[in-house]
Amino acid sequence: MRQVFAHKHMDLTVGDPLLPLKGVADYAFREAQQELNVYQHVGSYSSQAFSAPDTVLGRMHVPVAAYFSRRFPTAQIFANNVFPVEGGATGAFNLVLQMLAQDVDAENRNNKRCIKPAILMPVPTFGLFKQAAGSYGFTVIKVARNLDEGGMLSAEAVNQAIQKAHQSGLRVVSYYDSNPQAPMGLVRQWDETRQLAGIFRKINETYATEDLDFSARRQTPVFSGPASRIFCIDDMVYDGLEYTSVRPASFIEMQDMAQNAVALFSLSKIGLVGLRAGLAVGHENIICRLHELQMRSCYFPSTPALHALQYYFSNEDVSAELREKHLDKLREAYYFAGLLLKALVNGLQNVPEATTAEHARMRHVLVQQRKYTQKEADALLANGIPGLKIITMPQAGFYHMLDFSALGTNEKEILQELETNYGIKLGLSRWYGLTPETRVSRVHCAMERREIVELAERLAAFAGKRMQMSISLRRQQHR
Repeated sequence: MRQVFAHKHMDLTVGDPLLPLKGVADYAFREAQQELNVYQHVGSYSSQAFSAPDTVLGRMHVPVAAYFSRRFPTAQIFANNVFPVEGGATGAFNLVLQMLAQDVDAENRNNKRCIKPAILMPVPTFGLFKQAAGSYGFTVIKVARNLDEGGMLSAEAVNQAIQKAHQSGLRVVSYYDSNPQAPMGLVRQWDETRQLAGIFRKINETYATEDLDFSARRQTPVFSGPASRIFCIDDMVYDGLEYTSVRPASFIEMQDMAQNAVALFSLSKIGLVGLRAGLAVGHENIICRLHELQMRSCYFPSTPALHALQYYFSNEDVSAELREKHLDKLREAYYFAGLLLKALVNGLQNVPEATTAEHARMRHVLVQQRKYTQKEADALLANGIPGLKIITMPQAGFYHMLDFSALGTNEKEILQELETNYGIKLGLSRWYGLTPETRVSRVHCAMERREIVELAERLAAFAGKRMQMSISLRRQQHR
């Protein structure tokens, strides 16, 4: 591959969506101008109060609740409870952590208990969310996905993680994962969701028995808040970015789990990161708690964010058409960019999911946008990049996981050289919850096709140098 690169720094630790959603942004800022002098909060949460037609919150709540009632038809009573949150899904996640931490603190303080809370997180996951959980006093118990099988999560791994927590004197009060999952790109469907729910029910029954026994012995109220059971947090910010008709399932759709769960959404991953507009969907009791917490900090999300939520989730013809066209563009762009990068790294023969027509499109990109000859393009796609391997087969989103373990054992030194000399920044394995020995990092594909090719060119130059150094070292050792 060519080794003449632009000076652009490629920070692949950041997940910026490819396209801004300008139509929604235009509407949101235009409408918000008329009401930026008005406080939008209400004293206490109820779906009726939030639906008042003479407020921005009310005009937002009605179409958004209608959207989620259709999105989760088996959970309509809960889907009506949609709550806008400042700070995107990240802000909503922090509110949920605060709620659970308050429950544990109150139980320990009032009833003289010593509950040590833990949260289960399948890895790889997002590093900031691990840090957030730790800052609220939770021990993060990592659940290892099988990276050799595309990141599948087994029931055995979940049970082992729970057992590990119990052996350490911890109580699992929450389970967090994204769905569609980032960075593996997997979609958790009904069968897997039901299987996880079955595991959590058994543990919750054990916790309920322990709480009743403690209450009877100490003559104290029975622990009954959200943290008294495994509370499931479905981070669904990539919802709508699935490549096929397969839809992610949520715990809020299960009648006996809905009071133990919340689903988080935002406008970030579809192109409105800067608005920081988030949503929490769940049982009214949970939403009331989150509302109380938000009222103590920022009152309500920004008025432009509220208008953006209203317009994006509306099912009126113009809004729905805008939303679906934008999602179609993103899905097509992300899917093909991911295939192209995987073919350039692994070699086309190792990308069985790519069709013959997609092979031809890849060659066309190399010839038209990077000016390779047809013969050069065929060679690049056939050879891949020795020393590197993409291990993911995503069903949604815009990430891959890149295995660079063949390039050496010192992860920090490898990534430092990659950034200093080739302008590519990757995150350390531990940032995603993996061990340094794994030497696997997240790569985002939300880029133009020419940028995907340039990324592959830089990776090829880097890997080629590292592999040559390794060969030279081995020769010296055998002299």
